[in-house]
Amino acid sequence: MKTIKFEWCGAVRSLQVSDDPFSIDCARQIIQGEAYPWPKASLPANNVMDLGAGVGEWTVMAAAFWPMATIHAYEPHLESFATL
Repeated sequence: MKTIKFEWCGAVRSLQVSDDPFSIDCARQIIQGEAYPWPKASLPANNVMDLGAGVGEWTVMAAAFWPMATIHAYEPHLESFATL
């Protein structure tokens, strides 16, 4: 496992990903907004769903972006779910 640290919503965040090149590149794409672009401003949200959450790259960012929302993260892959 590899710990990735990044700045998001005014704080340094961290998450663990598998240390294989594919997982690291996937996390980079999510963190940099290449895979899932973020809105320019936060819209109010009570509930946010992350289907296919992987190890939580987007989940961690969504929790910071919508701090008052309940985040529901689902991942069917058992190894990824254990990290999530």
